[in-house]
Amino acid sequence: MEQLLRNKYSAIIISGGPNSVYVDNSPLYDSAIFNGQLPVLGICYGFQLINKHFGGNVCLHARREDGRILIKIDPQSEIFNGLQADQNVLLTHGDGVTKDSIPPNGFRIIAMSGEFVAGIEQVEKRIFGLQFHPEVDLTENGTSILSNFLRRVCRLTCRYTFLNREHKCIELIRQTVGDKHVLVLCSGGVDSTVCAALCIKALGSEKVFGGGFF
Repeated sequence: MEQLLRNKYSAIIISGGPNSVYVDNSPLYDSAIFNGQLPVLGICYGFQLINKHFGGNVCLHARREDGRILIKIDPQSEIFNGLQADQNVLLTHGDGVTKDSIPPNGFRIIAMSGEFVAGIEQVEKRIFGLQFHPEVDLTENGTSILSNFLRRVCRLTCRYTFLNREHKCIELIRQTVGDKHVLVLCSGGVDSTVCAALCIKALGSEKVFGGGFF
């Protein structure tokens, strides 16, 4: 947490993952991230971590929720500002949270998927948890939800563009690699292809070695 503050981060997002909060070797966290200094958004596994950390319970579903599902949200929540009550979102989870198992101390339900909780908030601490994935295209208003978190909850002015992001990545690659050469292992997927393209832009094709499409 000290490092986050030292580097002047303005918010924390705890991502999703395949783990269960009750498995011994599941990813852990620094509990200081919940001290109220920075806004926190937990997604899927991150939501379950938040719920358990603050005294709620997480249970195993009788069956998984996988796919695009219609849920009910509370448009009065800051993170859902401007949205309708019915939302199509992507859910991919086996563990879940029920109405009677959210934490006490100011937490409230802001979204439901059938009998299971799909979102909670603690306004005072600026902590939000979403069981669904706002970062994917199958969540129809995911971009608006993330924008609400950054702009309305975190009070950030968003100056992000693909161009300035590209410039920052290129500069970071040059600083990290220096005069060395780079081997890029390419699967042909989006992530490795973009990585290879950025390395070539930053270092020149003569310094980048990889799969068969160079």
